[in-house]
Amino acid sequence: SHLVSVNSQPNTCAVVVETHMEPMIPSDEDVSLEEEEQACTILRETSAYGGATSGGADADRSLLVASLATVFTQLAKLGACREGKMTPFHCVRAPAIDIHTYLQRIAKYFQCSAQCLVLGLVYIDRVAKLHPDFKVCELNVHRLLATSIMVAAKFWDDMYYYNSHYAKVAGLKTAEMCALERRFLQMVHWKLQVIPAEYRLYRSHILTASGCH
Repeated sequence: SHLVSVNSQPNTCAVVVETHMEPMIPSDEDVSLEEEEQACTILRETSAYGGATSGGADADRSLLVASLATVFTQLAKLGACREGKMTPFHCVRAPAIDIHTYLQRIAKYFQCSAQCLVLGLVYIDRVAKLHPDFKVCELNVHRLLATSIMVAAKFWDDMYYYNSHYAKVAGLKTAEMCALERRFLQMVHWKLQVIPAEYRLYRSHILTASGCH
C-alpha cells in the first residue's frame, strides 16, 4: 500500500474531497493536546475494559475503539427493529465479524489519528439526521464505519492511503470502496467540517458509553 500526502496526486479512484469543502479552520477554542490527554485519562478511569489501564497511547486507542464499538453495537440493534431504506451500504446478510473486532482492524490498519474514529461517529450521525429513512443496522454498520473513518482520515489527517488499501482492510473491492465513498459524501452533503464544541459533545458520548457496562 502507498501512503499519500494531501498535496500529492490523488488516486484516480478516490473522490477528491478537498475541492468540495472548506478546510478545517483552527480557532482559540480548538481542542488542545492537553484536553485530549485529559479525555483519555477519563476514558481509562471510567471504562470497564480494564479500569486505569497502563500502556500509553495504544491502551487509550484500544479503549476508544471498545467504547465506539459499544455505541455502534447499540445503534445497530436499535436499527434492526426499525424499517429503513436499502442502500449500497447494506449487505445481503450481516458480516460474521463483530463490530468490535472490525473496528480494531480498522483502527490498526487504517493508521489514522484517534480523532478520525470520533469523526466517523459524527459523520454517520449527520447522515442519519439528513436522511430520516436511513437506519444504522447490522447489515450496513460495517461498511458505514469503514467509509466514514476513511473519509475522516482524508479530511483530517495530513497523510492518508490509496483507496485500494482501505478497501483491502475493509474487506471490499477497490471499486466498491470508491463508490461507497462517493455515496457517503453525497449523503452527508459534503459537510465534513466539525467545530470543536461538536467534537467535544460526541467525544463525551463515547466517554459515557465506556462506563455503561
